Amino acid sequence: MTGITGLHAHLEKNHKQVTSIFAKRKLGQSYYQMSSRPQELHAKLVNFIVTDDQSINIVECPEFWSLLLLLHEDLRDKNVPCHTQLHSLVIKSWQTYFEHLKTDLQAALGKISFMGDIWSDQCLHPFFAITAH
Repeated sequence: MTGITGLHAHLEKNHKQVTSIFAKRKLGQSYYQMSSRPQELHAKLVNFIVTDDQSINIVECPEFWSLLLLLHEDLRDKNVPCHTQLHSLVIKSWQTYFEHLKTDLQAALGKISFMGDIWSDQCLHPFFAITAH
């Protein structure tokens, strides 16, 4: 067997506890306890998603949950944000970063150089690039 079908068969055969956790999770039940702070997990998830260009919907993926449970057996549903909450966390993180960037740029007045380039492709579509350093 190959692909996801093989993974599901393997989990069913060799890891019944994982597949039963997924079944319970799909029913909306929480069977996990988490000793560490959920905020840390949220920050790490946001960093992972943004840094690796992952889909926010990864938190809905059973294979991702399998990985999380491997790393933390006592995980609870309430500790892992849904994709909607994760979207809000990513936006909030970006806003915080943007405010830091604005502060850094204001402190660097007169120390930033800009370079620009304008060109077009063979179909005469215009392009404009600005680089700052």
